[in-house]
Amino acid sequence: MRILVRLLIVSFLAAATSLQAITYIVPTDRDLVKRAEAIVIGTAISSHAEITANGGLVTVARFEIERAAKGLIADHVDIVEPGGTVGSLSTSIPGSPRFENGKRYMLFLIHNNQGDWATYGFGLGRFEFVEDLHGRTILTRGDVSEGLFGFDEGSWAPHVERLRGGPEFLKFVDAVSASDSAIARSDYFLDRSQVIFESFPEFRPRNTAFVPRALATRPDYLFSGNYRWNGPTVTFSYCCVSKGLQPGLDGPGAVAAGTSNWTGAGANIHYTVGGNNESATGGLPMLGRGSSDNISAVLFNDPFNDYAASNVPAGVVGVGGISKATSPSQFVPGDSNFYAQTLEGDVVIAKSTSLGGISQGTFNLVMTHELGHTLGFRHSDQTAADDPNVPCAAPLPCAAPGQAVMASTVFGNLSGLQQYDLDAAQTVYGSGPVCTPPSITTQPSGVTITAGQSTTLSVGATGTSPTYQWYIRTSSDTSVPGATSNQLTVSPNATTNYFVRISGCSTSVDSRVVTVTVNCAPPSVPTPNASPSSISSGQSSTLTASPTGSGPFTYQWYVGNSHDISSPINGATSSQTTVSPTVPTNYWVRVTGQCGTIDSPHVPVNVACTPIAAGGVGAQPPAINVGQSSTIFVTTSGSGPFTFQWYRGSVLDFSNPIATSSSTVVSPTTSTTYWVRVTVPCGSQDGSVTVFVNAPCTPSSITTHPAFATIAPGGSTTLTVVAAGTAPISYQWYTGTSGNTGNPIAGATNASITVSPTVTTSYWVRVSNNCNTIGNNSTTALVTVSANCPTATITTQPASVSAPIGTAATLKVVATVTGTTIHYQWYKGAKGDLSTKVGTDADTFITGTVNVTASYWVRLTSACNPLTFIDSNAAIVTATATPKGRAVRH
Repeated sequence: MRILVRLLIVSFLAAATSLQAITYIVPTDRDLVKRAEAIVIGTAISSHAEITANGGLVTVARFEIERAAKGLIADHVDIVEPGGTVGSLSTSIPGSPRFENGKRYMLFLIHNNQGDWATYGFGLGRFEFVEDLHGRTILTRGDVSEGLFGFDEGSWAPHVERLRGGPEFLKFVDAVSASDSAIARSDYFLDRSQVIFESFPEFRPRNTAFVPRALATRPDYLFSGNYRWNGPTVTFSYCCVSKGLQPGLDGPGAVAAGTSNWTGAGANIHYTVGGNNESATGGLPMLGRGSSDNISAVLFNDPFNDYAASNVPAGVVGVGGISKATSPSQFVPGDSNFYAQTLEGDVVIAKSTSLGGISQGTFNLVMTHELGHTLGFRHSDQTAADDPNVPCAAPLPCAAPGQAVMASTVFGNLSGLQQYDLDAAQTVYGSGPVCTPPSITTQPSGVTITAGQSTTLSVGATGTSPTYQWYIRTSSDTSVPGATSNQLTVSPNATTNYFVRISGCSTSVDSRVVTVTVNCAPPSVPTPNASPSSISSGQSSTLTASPTGSGPFTYQWYVGNSHDISSPINGATSSQTTVSPTVPTNYWVRVTGQCGTIDSPHVPVNVACTPIAAGGVGAQPPAINVGQSSTIFVTTSGSGPFTFQWYRGSVLDFSNPIATSSSTVVSPTTSTTYWVRVTVPCGSQDGSVTVFVNAPCTPSSITTHPAFATIAPGGSTTLTVVAAGTAPISYQWYTGTSGNTGNPIAGATNASITVSPTVTTSYWVRVSNNCNTIGNNSTTALVTVSANCPTATITTQPASVSAPIGTAATLKVVATVTGTTIHYQWYKGAKGDLSTKVGTDADTFITGTVNVTASYWVRLTSACNPLTFIDSNAAIVTATATPKGRAVRH
């Protein structure tokens, strides 16, 4: 059985530096729903970092909640996750969830030890809504190409993250949230091969082979900061017998196995296991309990509840790293780098209840990995920055999961330290890695090809960091430029011999010589392609020939029918050439290969004579007032030369010629049509345009200027200007005092504008029309932002009245307010009944025709805050019978 462990490195930058690693366990979806205190769907709208009361760093993300599947009932929620940057203080925790503003997420939430909401198990409780190219809504957590990592809880099998159908998964969540024992369909998982995203990230190279680097330096194997013991002779105590040493597992035995593995690396590392030390209480400073204790130790079964103190999520197996080090001042003779001298290393293991059924062998391997971090070693498949999204790549020494104990994913079937781990130990603390000379395991093979084809030669080799150089075998061997991998793709013109030289460890070995035999095929060429096959005069077409046979090929293009060699095209000697005929023309190409010459069929290029570009006749401006002028113009296409003749009147009316240039100025008193004839060598084309003369125009003016307003912080108000004059009337709003055009408001081109300033701000508007292009400036409207938004005071309540049936009644309220304006909303019904709106923004309300007795009341709202209001009493409008005339007898 292969057991997979994924380890994340957490870097903490503060007064003291701590480097640590985290191992996760993944619960089932049903257990995730049951353990979450709340489950919501919402959109991330903002985030910021802040310092907590105990000096920690957290990032707070605010979400607008659109739906709650469990627990939380609110309009928004703040999610608090560890890590962030404030000024020069920074905590970086890979795996701590971060959210992109504007994106939708499904969040599984719990309260942390500070009482704040946080996602369950870092990335375990963070699902992002995405849409594939089929339009399906899909839920993912983590990178859609890779997802989560680690163990499946309970079985300790390698976790394989799967995509979830959005609507189907939500039904499952709703059902299990309603009842833990609910029978809910779990067929919401999608086949990843059937899901196509617009941009699908590449898989990380998890199965690539071990890539040693013979010339690697110490920092190539270390974390950022170059943490290194000056002399790695360390005894690791363990704690604490009084609290119980990892029930169900041999904790001291795991420490003995891990220290023995590193001591046995033969690199002057002397790691040993000591005894129980109840004073080893410091642990790792990042886990929330202050400074180091100067005791290198393994703390079993989380004896001091470090995980809870630091909000480490459920499902974490172990954390290990460097607890105390000096600044980077340590110098190693013969090395130009400086190192931070490690003074203390610690490992903290989670409580046994979190470890499920982990085997002793896997536990020993995890302990070896964690102790490797105390030596300063980075993950073998990541860089020194330990970003899980940035894989290790040459020239760094790298080893993929399954190839090294120090890989970010540890396979339980490893027998101990691998070559990469040994090289790391030897390079950082010993005399450097052992170099294995190259040896050929698979020789290249000869092949026969047809001239113009290609083939790939391959060689198999072993050794430390082998390098390759391919050669052509002649009386004096010639190297093939750029041929420095174990494969070589060649396309020789004639039969050629090749071999490869493999070098490493100051020696080399040559492969056998192989022959690529080349057979010759005569050339064949179909009708060339012309793109486009039809052009306008002055445009171009690209001719392309696609011959087959034994190359390389030479080309010569001609004008005319095939085999007519009287009109060669100068310089047209490649497989493509560009032509610009002015009349329909045929073209063909002669192709010469290794085994002969052939002429292609000819291809026609048609030419249409359109000297006026599409939509190329116009007037600017297209409409004028009497006494104004417009420029009429024509835009040409093709190469010319062009001649122009403008006329007044409809097309083909030659009685009123006016100009012979591409543009001319006209000043008609009534709407008039003009046309132009454009002539080129291939022919001519006509086009026309009408210049419209507008009716008399009344200049714009302002009749009502925008008014002052007061709003509360975060509030808004609408400013309005009333203008007169001939339409269309144009508006442009500005910030600042009237006449200052330095701050136009983008898109504010209507008579009204709604603004939400954060501080007191001035606004004004410029009004103009066709006959007042200079425009009119409004007065300045000051919008005051005040935290104290006064409530209106009703001085006279609306009075009850009687009205004859068939007539209307008038109700009025009298109110005052200081520093803002009042908005009015009248309602029909009892006071507080908001179901029937009847009149808006007036202190007086006239009812419709009275047919029955009814009640009316009004809500008064302060303009500076829509939530600041006062309600009037209800006024009763009593419907009375219409009096009838009475006959009087005399």
